[in-house]
Amino acid sequence: MKAILLTIFLLYFSDLIAVSQSFSEILGRPTPSSVTISVLFDQDVETYWEWDTTTGNYPQNKKKIILKKDIPFETDLTGLAANAAYFYRIRFRAAGSAESFSAGTEHTFHTPRPAGSSFTFAIEADPHLALEVRDRRLPA
Repeated sequence: MKAILLTIFLLYFSDLIAVSQSFSEILGRPTPSSVTISVLFDQDVETYWEWDTTTGNYPQNKKKIILKKDIPFETDLTGLAANAAYFYRIRFRAAGSAESFSAGTEHTFHTPRPAGSSFTFAIEADPHLALEVRDRRLPA
């Protein structure tokens, strides 16, 4: 009986239950004046990006677009200054929704520096990698 009631509830009230969006985002192809963002959502969404050189401040944004679930999408942030740090975030909501846009986490990137300039970076690796390499034996 409980299963029947739960089924009826879900059929009639499923549009009232909030469903979280899951997505992945990656940057690529940096130039002195642009960077490409690739994104993949698990649901149809209306989305846009905001960015600027100051954290928490987003006067620049892309026009709103509709993305289909499970289809990767690429867009370019253009008009960037060379050798500059930028902060950006994605804004999104369910496609066809009148709700306000949710804000993704703020991220940062840096446009390319001039040739010959110095900079510092970190390399991350799988912590299990050292164990795998240690356990392999090279042929004698």
